[in-house]
Order: sequence, then structure tokens, then C-alpha cells
Amino acid sequence: MDDAKRLHIRTWRMKAEELRTITDAMTSDDTRRQLLNAAANYDRFADEAEARDKPEASRSRSETG
Repeated sequence: MDDAKRLHIRTWRMKAEELRTITDAMTSDDTRRQLLNAAANYDRFADEAEARDKPEASRSRSETG
């Protein structure tokens, strides 16, 4: 994995954690849900980027797992 991909993944993980932290101060359930959904999306971006970088054989095993 190249440095640019690692940076993107790390940034997405940090943004997700930041959004989850912000929700602690939210009083609106709707706003909290929206922020948690956005955090989940950032985590999904990172997960998908990591999965694309795995060798095909290990991807197949984890998908059937």
C-alpha cells in the first residue's frame, strides 16, 4: 500500500472518530444519528480501501468466511 492510500485511510478513520466524539455533545437524536451515519461512511471508505489493497486470495477467504 502506498503512502497516499495510507494517508487517506488514516484521515477517514480520524474523521470518523471525530464525528463520533462530537455526537457526545449533541442533544438532538436526529443530528446524532446523521453524524454517526457519516462516521460509519468514513469507516466504510477506509475498510473498502484496505480491502482493495489485499491480495485476491486473502480477500476470497475472508468473504467466504
